[in-house]
Amino acid sequence: MEKLLEDIKNNRSSYQKIQNKNIDEEIKFAKSVYLSGARGKAPTAFKGLYGLWFDKEGNKTQYLKTLEKEGINLANISSVLNRARGKAPTAFKDLYDLWFDEEGNKTQYLKTLERKGVNLASTSSILSGARAKASTAFKDLHDLWFDKDGNETQYLKTLGEEKINLTNMSSILSGAGANAATAFKGLYDLWFDEDGNKTQYLKTLGEEKINLTNMSSILSGAGLMLQQHLKAYMICGLMKMGIKLNI
Repeated sequence: MEKLLEDIKNNRSSYQKIQNKNIDEEIKFAKSVYLSGARGKAPTAFKGLYGLWFDKEGNKTQYLKTLEKEGINLANISSVLNRARGKAPTAFKDLYDLWFDEEGNKTQYLKTLERKGVNLASTSSILSGARAKASTAFKDLHDLWFDKDGNETQYLKTLGEEKINLTNMSSILSGAGANAATAFKGLYDLWFDEDGNKTQYLKTLGEEKINLTNMSSILSGAGLMLQQHLKAYMICGLMKMGIKLNI
């Protein structure tokens, strides 16, 4: 395994033979583990990842088969776990176990999200860059949106009253990574108070015929920086219109 990892680094023969088996994405992911700082732990990390993805005969395991069935490939997973370094195998397994059971069936987490129009591709996009904290980031965000029985929390109920759904929010949070839950909560707190009432920001925007649907379109893809983007947009935009915020 150590020899294979060294061959991957230097593009030598054994790596080239594996490339011919059409598992380029898996190898790219493994390379990212080596090249992103795993260093001394790289052989162990690579061996751990390989063992999760392939059996002794080189056939794909249930993990890869299940993910592929849901339209998720190793490029998607790499974007989430890239630079997880020596923690990559554990990070991958922890995230997978939140999504699927031992038989490859979707967990309640995924079922609940899909009922609200958020598929695994969208979820992976939100978690991009989460690294070793991917599973924690996913669960924290899910728990802000749904209670233990899969019912919408007050956050989603309030947003729904303003015609904002999880498809809108997923687009806004794309790339938020490990800070997805914090980013969502920060954005929500700019829009609503603890009782679900509109803040002065939303009230002022509403007076100018700017609703949350407009805002969600503007903020699409803002990800981690969305809270700062929102404040800047509101304050600068309103100043240009000669509107003062009493906040």
